[in-house]
Amino acid sequence: AMEDLKQKGAAGTPSPAFGSFFDAFKVGAASTTTSSQSRDRKILVLEDNMALMGGTSQKLLDSLSAYTEDASTDWDMINLSYNPYVPNLQVSRTENDNIIKLSCGIGSALGTTAYIISEAGLRELLQHDAKEGYYAPIPDVMAELFPETRVAANPVPFVRAPKTKSLVNPQLDDLREVLFQPIVTAQVQRLLVSTGLSTNALLPLTILALLGMAALSGGVTLDAFWSIIHTGSYDGPILFAILSTLITVSSLAIIAQGVILAPKPPQTAASDTEEQNAFA
Repeated sequence: AMEDLKQKGAAGTPSPAFGSFFDAFKVGAASTTTSSQSRDRKILVLEDNMALMGGTSQKLLDSLSAYTEDASTDWDMINLSYNPYVPNLQVSRTENDNIIKLSCGIGSALGTTAYIISEAGLRELLQHDAKEGYYAPIPDVMAELFPETRVAANPVPFVRAPKTKSLVNPQLDDLREVLFQPIVTAQVQRLLVSTGLSTNALLPLTILALLGMAALSGGVTLDAFWSIIHTGSYDGPILFAILSTLITVSSLAIIAQGVILAPKPPQTAASDTEEQNAFA
């Protein structure tokens, strides 16, 4: 269908809307539109690994529509889905309750599951690719080019489907299946919005909190067992001791699962040589 439209465009038969749309993909072509006119044309991208988050509402759609039409806003991309588990990401509120700002650093590959990009942003991506060629996946290039001009819907209506297998790094599929459950992703995104902390700070704090909960509840659990073994009874609510045990086990299980499913660091050339020598 796209090829048919392009061929018709070459013959001069398409509607003006399609003609102006394909102008956005002409790399290096001089733009005849002003910056504000270029912003008026927006491209919606939805990938086949998309799943509903459950946050879609008419209010959200109206807010997004109003934001995209507001000439005073400064954005290149509006993420309708984003990965909250990347480094160097900080989320901050805006005057619009349904729009949050995404400040990105090195490694903030937010994903490309669902987003809106302005024509100006698309041109910048294409011109950058024409000049530099391929050197990194597109999410990393987006983080590099648009560190402060990306926003996201709040809440995001879509999430990367947790059961979708990856063709790039399938060794992380089990980890993704846990992390990208809509309820899990939504809670992490809410935490980023409410605290304003960067992901670099939030992850260590979360681990410390889990360890603290495990230590406190573990102390109660050990005290209960000690009392039962030596006196045959527990001087306190037995339900509290049971809950403490469950909290301890759950906290340690979450940390253990994260360690088990975490991607292994890439091997260096030296370690590769040692491994080859070991099997020689």
